[in-house]
Amino acid sequence: MKFLVIGGGSMGKRRIRCLMAGGVPADRIRLVDPRADRREESQSKYNVVGFADLQTAMQWNPATVLVCIAGEKAGEVSAIALESGKNVFCEVPMGMTAAEARRLGDLARRQGVLAAPGAQQPFHPLVIQCRQWLRDPSFGKPLLFNLEWGQYMPGWHPYEDLGAFYSPGQLLGVMNLELVSSISSPTTASTSSNAAAKRSLPWPPPAAMSITPSASPAMACRFRCSST
Repeated sequence: MKFLVIGGGSMGKRRIRCLMAGGVPADRIRLVDPRADRREESQSKYNVVGFADLQTAMQWNPATVLVCIAGEKAGEVSAIALESGKNVFCEVPMGMTAAEARRLGDLARRQGVLAAPGAQQPFHPLVIQCRQWLRDPSFGKPLLFNLEWGQYMPGWHPYEDLGAFYSPGQLLGVMNLELVSSISSPTTASTSSNAAAKRSLPWPPPAAMSITPSASPAMACRFRCSST
């Protein structure tokens, strides 16, 4: 089976490593990324050849496409792969709306292929602990909880300029809904999530945000819950 990884950032490189750790040889993996430096890195680190565009890459005829890009483009690229009869794993939610997600699910069923969205957040140790607390009868009946989840920007991608890969228009609120629904109890009536677009923040970031501490967490999670 041949695998095509779309996106040579941290997500794409992680998936290449996962495939190789699972026994897939480098010559059965290809990368798509418009950035020459990422294609060169893939070749030098993993001996995985890269394509500059998706159209050329699809001519390689992969069986499975791994979509490792964030934001609105993920659904668009997933649709192209599904329409071509490829199995698809998408690192982030495939649709920014429920209607879009249903449309891609229906497309996968019609094509007889697999469409698998990533679901890493529900398996984070902090999330598992929060879920256990909420579902423990001795904890009491949950009335309200507030969840704040995100990356510490100065320590997230210290090796490259955030503006070179992170689009100001990316919205990740859909992933927060996935996280909230995985933590909340089955009796929770509704969940909501507010996502702020990067364009609402100062860009480029202030000088203080560019400082990279020698030791800083890449991810932070704060959980607050009220119970009876």
